Amino acid sequence: MTKDVVFRKRCKDLLYLACGLALYCLLALFFHIPCPIKWFTGISCPGCGMTRSLLALCRFDLRAAIAYHPLIFWVVAVAPALVVCYLKDLVKIRKALVAVSAVLLIGVYLYRMILLESSVLVFAPENGAIPRLVRWVAGLLG
Repeated sequence: MTKDVVFRKRCKDLLYLACGLALYCLLALFFHIPCPIKWFTGISCPGCGMTRSLLALCRFDLRAAIAYHPLIFWVVAVAPALVVCYLKDLVKIRKALVAVSAVLLIGVYLYRMILLESSVLVFAPENGAIPRLVRWVAGLLG
């Protein structure tokens, strides 16, 4: 394949990703499921607060942006870099950025979940979909 064909395929892949994200946003809006991981498990995911943080950043409310998710500036800087790395086939740089991002995300998540009393994060497995389903079935049978 020529470079032009590969580049167009990669652009198409990114378009599919953007459409998938848009579809997720519409489904979340209409079915009121803001985070599928939190809805299913009852536990906040490592990216919890990132959307609210981005919205606060768009309002230039830096304090709120950091409070919702301290890695918002990293994500804003790295996301376009990852797109460029993907389009230009810079695999080593892309893998390094993803690895560093994953370590930072997990580290900040554990810090926020264990050491910091965060009002953004929730640990309530009893409110997940499976326990709710079990309680509903037990109510029908009971």
